[in-house]
Amino acid sequence: MYLNTTGSNLESLRGLRTNALALLPNLKGTPVGDRIQKDFEARENYLQGTVYSEQGLWNKAVQAWEEAWNLSPANGSIQQGLAGSYESAGEYFFTQNYYKEALEQYELALKVIPDKPSVWVNLGDLSSAVGEPQRAILLYEKALKLDESNPFLMYKIARIY
Repeated sequence: MYLNTTGSNLESLRGLRTNALALLPNLKGTPVGDRIQKDFEARENYLQGTVYSEQGLWNKAVQAWEEAWNLSPANGSIQQGLAGSYESAGEYFFTQNYYKEALEQYELALKVIPDKPSVWVNLGDLSSAVGEPQRAILLYEKALKLDESNPFLMYKIARIY
């Protein structure tokens, strides 16, 4: 989905938040009203992060998604966006042979979504690249438990043996 980077999507969402809170004046300052406010703020930050990522402004995108996740940690879209950005950064660092930085990014992705198979695969690839085949096997097996129907993982494990 391509978002309009002129900000109109964000402005529309901000208008909806204002209207929703105006329609529910009895909720302002209550736990329910506060939750509505946080949810809208989280969605605004998520959208802003998406706009930034489409513009190639990765640091700003991650910052916006982190703010969104702090406001709404159970929101699946926000989790996917943030974990995906960490994983993408890890993949970039891996291709540049910056293994320590790649590891840091993969670990951040797992803090957001601990059961994301692709991150475990990437960690296995990283371990294999730095000469730790036994660790790579364990990481691939972890990914295989999360994605049992992936024949590619079986191939990766067999290749190490």
